[in-house]
Amino acid sequence: MKTKVSTVTERQKELADFAKKFVKENGRFPTLREMANDLEITTNGVRNKLDALVAKGVIVKVMRSYKFA
Repeated sequence: MKTKVSTVTERQKELADFAKKFVKENGRFPTLREMANDLEITTNGVRNKLDALVAKGVIVKVMRSYKFA
């Protein structure tokens, strides 16, 4: 049986790994712009990947931010 995390794409994993490292170093979730700059994609692309990670149960949307599940 597949777990939810196993369905994460490579780019979604890159985003999640960046965010985990950022949270560890800065004590807060990175902004859309910070994530976009790191992945060299648009903020809309980041938002799409975050929405997919929420749907897959990797992160949770809390008000206007996110946290890891």
